[in-house]
Amino acid sequence: MNKNTERRLRLFAEYLKGTQVYNSEYGGVVERAVEYAKEETMQQIGQMLEEVLNMTDEQLDKELNEEILE
Repeated sequence: MNKNTERRLRLFAEYLKGTQVYNSEYGGVVERAVEYAKEETMQQIGQMLEEVLNMTDEQLDKELNEEILE
């Protein structure tokens, strides 16, 4: 992977992991629950992206081969 692309993806992962959704004091319980769920999902995606970026070439090959076989 191009070093510049990797740096951009790592920065994107950090943005996702640091996501804090604006919580309006005027929203109801359902609206706040949706906002928290969105925040948690974005943070989890950031963590997953970071895990993939930290994989060795061997780990990547193994994961890709397992996906192909399924």
